[in-house]
Amino acid sequence: MGRIQAGTLAVRKTGSGLAIALDPPRWADRHVESVQRGDVSGMSFAFNALDDEWFLNDGFPHRSVIDMDMSEVSVVGWPAYPQTSIKVGPASREYRPSMAMRSRLARI
Repeated sequence: MGRIQAGTLAVRKTGSGLAIALDPPRWADRHVESVQRGDVSGMSFAFNALDDEWFLNDGFPHRSVIDMDMSEVSVVGWPAYPQTSIKVGPASREYRPSMAMRSRLARI
C-alpha cells in the first residue's frame, strides 16, 4: 500500500525496532478500517541481518537482531513476530513521506 521510492512510505530504525509511516491509497480505506478495529494488528517484514546475537532461554534458541537491511514491511493478521504491532494515528510531520525523507532513508 506504499513504497519508499514512490514517497508514500517512510521507514525509520529505532532503538526497539522499526517505525513506519504510510500514506495509503484511497482504495485501501477498508484495510485501514481493519487496523483501526483491531482485526489486523501485526506487522511482518523481510530483512537480511547485518548483526545479530543468539542465546538460549529455557533451552530454546533466541535471536536478537542488532542491525538489518529491510526489504519489505507488511500489515498482517498473523505476524511472524507476535511482538509487532500497527496502529492508525494522525499524520506526523516527522514521519510524513517526502523527497527529503526518501533521501535520508536511503542512508539508514
